[in-house]
Amino acid sequence: MSSKIQLSYWALRGRFEPIKMLVEYLEIPYELKNYEIENWQEWFMEDKPKLNSNFPNLPYLKNPLTNEVITESESICLYLCNYAKRMDFIGEEFQDRLNISQIKGVVDDLRQNIGLIAYDPNFNEKFKKEQLEKTVYPKLILVNDELKKYQFLNKGKLCYVDFYFYEFLNVLIRMEPSAIDKYQILKDYMLKIENIESIKKYQESDRYMKNGKLFGPTATWQG
Repeated sequence: MSSKIQLSYWALRGRFEPIKMLVEYLEIPYELKNYEIENWQEWFMEDKPKLNSNFPNLPYLKNPLTNEVITESESICLYLCNYAKRMDFIGEEFQDRLNISQIKGVVDDLRQNIGLIAYDPNFNEKFKKEQLEKTVYPKLILVNDELKKYQFLNKGKLCYVDFYFYEFLNVLIRMEPSAIDKYQILKDYMLKIENIESIKKYQESDRYMKNGKLFGPTATWQG
């Protein structure tokens, strides 16, 4: 049996991509198991009932050395940071944890709002533009203003939430290619993330689903 961490999710980017970026950044050896949407029975009928967790869900993490199973995206991120002994990524001091928690809430709102747009049955160009103006851009401007002062989200220090925000920006640009054209700060921020050596190697590898679907099959706009 392999001693590597196992990470599992549907065969799409979805809420999994920031976790993959984190594990790649931390350089933790891992194995990936993707469940194909077309073969949904493998997860729901076979693996989910057998998963050693009180809260079986996707994504999940398995540690074969300890038999631990972790579900829920944020819990997986916390586990990985602790596993790699990178507590700075989740906040070593109370003020850092407070900063990270606050910005995570903002980024979660942005991700939720763009998800609501993608899954809305009324999705079309007019609806998309109206909803982005109403529910996404106002809060995006606030994050842009924060990044004018600091290069990363935890008052200048890289943290796991940066990978969530980076992926949100990718989704936003895929949905509306001109979305951040007037925000040079955000474009520079994305380049900083992409130029981190471990992230650069990851995005040049076949492990990176560059053109992978962003949302599941029930979304009106899947990306």
